[in-house]
Amino acid sequence: MKYKYKQTRGPDLKDILKEVVGVFNVTLEDVKRKCRKDVYVKCRRIYIYVACMTTDATLVSIGELVGLEDHKTCIFHREMAREYLRQDDPEFMTDWSNYTSKSQIWDEYKRHTFKSNNHK
Repeated sequence: MKYKYKQTRGPDLKDILKEVVGVFNVTLEDVKRKCRKDVYVKCRRIYIYVACMTTDATLVSIGELVGLEDHKTCIFHREMAREYLRQDDPEFMTDWSNYTSKSQIWDEYKRHTFKSNNHK
């Protein structure tokens, strides 16, 4: 029996995933497949990064939703997204900008984070 952690902060993981696949015009089934097609990997990476940033969900629960069997793959995707953002990687930034320009979840996260930082 797997340990289930009750997420208490942020949007539902399923909502994040639905938003990401909607932006990239793929299906949930496509992203869950064990396939390394570029668009599916990009979707997984962006979903994992957004889920890690906006929720308190465990890496296991984040990964399970996209068919990943182990939390280490989530760590890899999260860190790759951070590195691509830090380096301003052109290919990743195009995909990231495409997502963030259409994302209500990321927009809400930015507004909340910005508001919280201004009141310190």
